[in-house]
Amino acid sequence: MQILFVDDNIDICRLYKFYFERNNITAQLAHNGLEAVQAVKAQSQPFDAIVLDVEMPVMNGWSVFKAIRELSQGKTVPIVIFTGYATDESKACAKQLGAAGIFFKPMELDDMLSWLRKIVEQQP
Repeated sequence: MQILFVDDNIDICRLYKFYFERNNITAQLAHNGLEAVQAVKAQSQPFDAIVLDVEMPVMNGWSVFKAIRELSQGKTVPIVIFTGYATDESKACAKQLGAAGIFFKPMELDDMLSWLRKIVEQQP
């Protein structure tokens, strides 16, 4: 499995990347919205999933989500929102955009891995 993990907190990125790689998942990191869009554009094969923070510099997660969906490599990739804002508004926005799920920080690493595998397995 190859994922794109997008979060502006470098320590969170390092922690998740280490954990994913210990579980045979290749994780590419992006630390802001523009880096995320550029990473998707650079892929010849789509990522298996994208984990996307909402509050980031340059472009917020909602704008990134829309921009990725406009790319040929991002039309069908499952995008999971990963946010510290467990609000009804965040849930509604994720649903409206067609997110594969929404995870709230903090989240147990094992739980995220389990959910990601389930989401990827459900893809056609």
